[in-house]
Amino acid sequence: MTGKESPKKLTELPAPYAAEPAPGLPPWFLKAVAWTGALGVLTANLSVLLPHIASLRTALQESFGLIAFESFSSAAGVLTVLGLGAGYFCGCALIYFLWIRRHLKFKLPFLIGAGVLAPFVFFLSLSLRPASDLGPMQSGRLGELLAMVDQNYVRAGADHGGYWFATDNAAMGPQGWTTAQVLAGVLQAPSSAESRPQTVERVRRSLAYIESIRQPTGWGYQDGARTTVTEIIGWVATAEALALQSDPHQPVWTPAEEGQAKDRLFTDLRELAGRQHSDGGWGPLSPTSAREHQRTYSTVVSLMAFLAARDADIVRGDARWIWDNDIRRGARWLMLNATEGQEGAKGWWPNPYVRRTDGDCLGLTSQVMYVLAHIDRSLGLRPYDAAFAELRTGYLGRLREGDGQFASIQKRPLDMNCQLQDSESYLFGQPDFTLERSTFLWYPWTMAAVSELSRSPRLSADERKRLAVLDDILTRRLPEMTQKDLENTVLYPTAETLFGLGVRMRNDAVLNP
Repeated sequence: MTGKESPKKLTELPAPYAAEPAPGLPPWFLKAVAWTGALGVLTANLSVLLPHIASLRTALQESFGLIAFESFSSAAGVLTVLGLGAGYFCGCALIYFLWIRRHLKFKLPFLIGAGVLAPFVFFLSLSLRPASDLGPMQSGRLGELLAMVDQNYVRAGADHGGYWFATDNAAMGPQGWTTAQVLAGVLQAPSSAESRPQTVERVRRSLAYIESIRQPTGWGYQDGARTTVTEIIGWVATAEALALQSDPHQPVWTPAEEGQAKDRLFTDLRELAGRQHSDGGWGPLSPTSAREHQRTYSTVVSLMAFLAARDADIVRGDARWIWDNDIRRGARWLMLNATEGQEGAKGWWPNPYVRRTDGDCLGLTSQVMYVLAHIDRSLGLRPYDAAFAELRTGYLGRLREGDGQFASIQKRPLDMNCQLQDSESYLFGQPDFTLERSTFLWYPWTMAAVSELSRSPRLSADERKRLAVLDDILTRRLPEMTQKDLENTVLYPTAETLFGLGVRMRNDAVLNP
């Protein structure tokens, strides 16, 4: 051979620098492990990142409801755990095969350390939850609901105003019952410095309108009706009481006007107290000797009015306040008239003396639980603490797990509400009076009940955890509920959603200052 020889092409690393493959493990296996680990970590990162995108979360909730969102969130959570687990395992395997295997003195410490660290990685993956955007979300939904009721405000004369029963019959003008419900919802919701002046003006005009249609003993279903109804008086008194509670931005009444506002409220509270039956409940009309005339809804709304009044410092401190015992008697009547359903859990029906066998009435049951929880916090329920604890335990269990006829609140359709039946609309011996066929909405009152129960001083650790889960589920369904309210031509569902959301936000401010 002549001339210079071309240098050898280097195709392999010198022996000292070459990492020998593990005996019996081909290179393709190590590459597969590496790629699996990389893809696992990438999948985990994406799974953690996606739920943080508030717009995606909201779009899923609004477009497909909570179940679609929960499915997405659950899948992301599973991918997070599996991805981090795969990445951790594959990373440990690569370190072992490429380095530890050649340094036997590190073999045992490495295997022990990897095994000890694995549970911490697993629990870390479980704790990677999306950052909460529920606070801004519920504030935004509250603004949408308030804007909707503002659009349905109508002036009624120079000094009066009110709210339509439905947006498609605006020509009929405002209605007293709807106006009282909307005022209660608006006043229960937290106020803002920007919107408070307009709110105050409309509340004053609306209360003036309600006063202008007052009958000698209150208000009826229709403006000007001579037969007055307990629950309408209760809603009006609730709105009057909330208007007397303190506000950080602007009170509804000036100091010079508070006296007359309190006088009107005390007039209505005396009327309500006079309608209480001897055994503690209320009926839609003045009390009679027939206990069958008492109704759950009449009792609940009456107690709501007394509780709202008692929460106002200037009312509770007035020498005319004498109704604490009436509130306790009403609470006792409610607890005694809880009805055991087919699955064993107790709840309430519109007429406690007629037992139904179809489904449940979660809307009314939740409204009762909200009132009882409020009484428990304000006055206590002794000697019925144990009975209330039993009712509370059964109620929370049904909300979370459901039972044979009761869908859990995570899966329950928002329009799955019970309604007063024809057979429950009549009072024996009162042929000229018929109860309105009310619909009892489950979502707003369940939100109010769960929130109010969270403030109880007598909760177990398990109950507090369960209430936190239920509150999270309900709050995440708020966009779904708001969308239904915005599409509804009837205004009272929006008013009740405002009330329930207002209770939740005010209690949250107390529990998490």
